[in-house]
Amino acid sequence: MVCLKLNIHQPVAHYREAKVMQDDYIPTLFLPPPTTIAGMITYVVGERLKSQFKIGVVGKYERKGTSFNRGESGTFWKDYNNLVKGKNKYKKLKSGKYYDYYKKVCKNRIMYFEELYEVELTIFFNIEDKDEYKKIYEAFSNPSRYISLGRSEDFVVPQKGKKLIEE
Repeated sequence: MVCLKLNIHQPVAHYREAKVMQDDYIPTLFLPPPTTIAGMITYVVGERLKSQFKIGVVGKYERKGTSFNRGESGTFWKDYNNLVKGKNKYKKLKSGKYYDYYKKVCKNRIMYFEELYEVELTIFFNIEDKDEYKKIYEAFSNPSRYISLGRSEDFVVPQKGKKLIEE
């Protein structure tokens, strides 16, 4: 049995609970759920893992705050694309002919996100397959993809004075 340790620092992080619908206020979890961590590992490796694995996480954060983001309510993009379909679609978009109409129908809203600041995480990842272990270790030793945990803007860097991945 092989165990990997990820030493992660995130200046800002938001971990959404999967069961919480996106409303005007979106709370954060204090630690990322195992499914979120598994998704990050799968993304960095570039393929889905076939063998069984276990994930453990411990961590701390400096403070919690709230930020806001502009979002479209309802089915904004679907409604907008249906509105401007047709052979003159790009001409209509460029002229802004439907701007006032779709803003009235679809509306904008402000969404408030709870965020954690200066997050330090230690993630333990246990996997039995040695080939997949090597893939994971190599992928995190020399990442070819942008690593984020939580939202796409919540990037990952190694903790100060530590390597990102250890055996």
